[in-house]
Amino acid sequence: MCEDCRAETVLTVDQGVRGGKTLELKRTVDEAVEGLAFVRHVSVTKRTEGSVPHTPRDVPLEEVGFGM
Repeated sequence: MCEDCRAETVLTVDQGVRGGKTLELKRTVDEAVEGLAFVRHVSVTKRTEGSVPHTPRDVPLEEVGFGM
């Protein structure tokens, strides 16, 4: 979908929790935008306290005042 609209920014959370399972949503987004040069920013907000690796294009929403 990012390719269809050539999105420059993608919004996501670090991880999700469903049915007691932790879902690696940020990792999924990283894999989806890998190699898409037009995606300039991945805006991330913390949903869990888990450790999630970040890339140079990540923008932590808590640091810019938009966190949950």
